[in-house]
Amino acid sequence: MQKKMEAQETELKVQSGKLQLLQKLMEENKELKAQLEAAKARIREFESQDPTKNIELENITTETADQDILLTGTYESIHSISQEEWEKRKAEIEAKKQQQQQQDKEKQMKQLKKLDTQQKHHQQQPKPKENDTTTSYAHIASRNVVPKKR
Repeated sequence: MQKKMEAQETELKVQSGKLQLLQKLMEENKELKAQLEAAKARIREFESQDPTKNIELENITTETADQDILLTGTYESIHSISQEEWEKRKAEIEAKKQQQQQQDKEKQMKQLKKLDTQQKHHQQQPKPKENDTTTSYAHIASRNVVPKKR
C-alpha cells in the first residue's frame, strides 16, 4: 500500500509538472499572439502611408510568340513615359502582333496543304491491271461451301 501511494505521488508530481509546463506554454502563446497583432497593426499603418499603393497601373500584354513583353505605365506617374514613346511602343507591339498573325496563317496554310496532299494520296486507288485475275470474295467463299444434298 505504501509503494502504491508513493507511485501515485510521483505520478501526481509528473502530471503537476506537465500541467505547469502547459500553462507556461499557453501564456507564451498569448504573448506571441499579442505581439503578432501589434506587428500587423504597424504593417497596416505603414501600408496606409505608402503613396505608391494607390496608383493604378495599366497593363498591356501582347499575343506574340515571346509572351514576355509587358508594358506597364501610368499617365499621372512620375515614371510615366512620354506620349511619343508610348505611341512608338504601341506601334512596335502592333507590328509584332501582325507579323505573328501572318506567320500563324502561313503555318496553317502549310499544314492544310500537307493534309490535302496526304488525303489525295490515300484516296487514290491502284488501277487494276489488265492481266490481273483476282477472284472475288464471293467466288472464293463459294468454293468452300459444301453443296447441299437433296
